[in-house]
Amino acid sequence: MRPPVLMFLPLLLGAVAALAQDSATGGSLVFEGRRIGRIDFNPPDQPFLRPELDRLLPLRVGSPLRQADVRQTLQKLLDTGRFSDVSIDAEPLGDGVALRISTELTYFVGGVSFDGVADPPNRNQLLTATKLDLGMPFAESQMPA
Repeated sequence: MRPPVLMFLPLLLGAVAALAQDSATGGSLVFEGRRIGRIDFNPPDQPFLRPELDRLLPLRVGSPLRQADVRQTLQKLLDTGRFSDVSIDAEPLGDGVALRISTELTYFVGGVSFDGVADPPNRNQLLTATKLDLGMPFAESQMPA
């Protein structure tokens, strides 16, 4: 006969796996099928106007929450090139769900200027040395170089 602890081990492992899967999907499985009561953006100021976002995204207030729509929303926002990171959190709202779409903007090099530098090197040589190209994505980590 198996010891009692070993009998519960498969059940415990199954529960842990289910919790891990649920947390990996942001807990959205818990809210799957619930009506979306509200969609907020964090930060509220986005590079697109709210009507534009509403047209672009498959998530709609009043519609049931579906994992496929969450994935598609994340992909569509990232595909715009305006965001470096996007996440969607869900929380209960009555018998429905409230969504918060959090975004981090992507910054681009818009111009490079130099103050207090005498020739040589000239402005163009310094600009080349920075490796900051106009219109390319910018990361703070590029500044020391």
